[in-house]
Amino acid sequence: MISLAGQFLFRTLEAMIASRVKWPAVLSALLIAAPEVFSAEDAKSATTVTNTALIELRGSLIQAQNRSVAFKTDSGAVYDLLFTRMSAALFTDTNFQSRTLVLKGRVLPGSNLFEVTANLRSLRDGKLHELFYYCDICAIKGIEPGECMCCRDPVRLIEEPVSDSGKGKVAGRVIFRGTAPRAGVADENGVHRPLLEVDEKTHGLKDVVAYLETTRALRSASPPMDRTTTAMVDQQNHTFVPHVLALRSGQEVQVSNSDPANHNVRASSPVRSNEFNVFTGTGGSY
Repeated sequence: MISLAGQFLFRTLEAMIASRVKWPAVLSALLIAAPEVFSAEDAKSATTVTNTALIELRGSLIQAQNRSVAFKTDSGAVYDLLFTRMSAALFTDTNFQSRTLVLKGRVLPGSNLFEVTANLRSLRDGKLHELFYYCDICAIKGIEPGECMCCRDPVRLIEEPVSDSGKGKVAGRVIFRGTAPRAGVADENGVHRPLLEVDEKTHGLKDVVAYLETTRALRSASPPMDRTTTAMVDQQNHTFVPHVLALRSGQEVQVSNSDPANHNVRASSPVRSNEFNVFTGTGGSY
């Protein structure tokens, strides 16, 4: 049977590979320290670990005698933390030492080893917070300190209150790879406007609409959307401002004209009833 040391070894190696740790020397040391080999009971032991019930612990980090990291709960119980990708930040980022943490995971059978299986959380002022790392350039969230997986700039630790409204949010950045076209068709003033606007530093693409596909059952269970707010579009310097606008079904939109010239506003749609071609004079709107 594989021992707890063996379980620790293989889980640790898996985490180090996933988090891109420079591990050849560590690998050699671990193999010398834990020379177990797999037997016919290994699959059964691994299943036992996997099926161990998940629990939630509240407490703080303490320094273990073996220079590892341990977790002391509010009730006084002490667990050695298993190094995995989910817990790696607890081993390397000292910002966690001063926080009251909420860890979700499992205790390995017959030991005091605790394996973190969910994102890290904290308690501050009696409220639950989510802990994660964030890249301001790429707008990417992660669970590991160090460099952003995209731009390689440093990430920072964020402590964000957990919403109790049952709602969530999706955040990110649309990245354009390659050479963006620099000019489009010339307008009536002879100005060539870019077809795509790409930030030179972040490669972020401007004027992008992202949406979440869902089911009819989820849509019917969601709170009703506010369609009473009128969306506004202006024509400035022979350009629509904003250039891209997302609307909800049934929402009204008003198109104004701040140019010194008259314009027609035309909409094309696969749905014939959504098509129109209207006149907007100088200073007028539709």
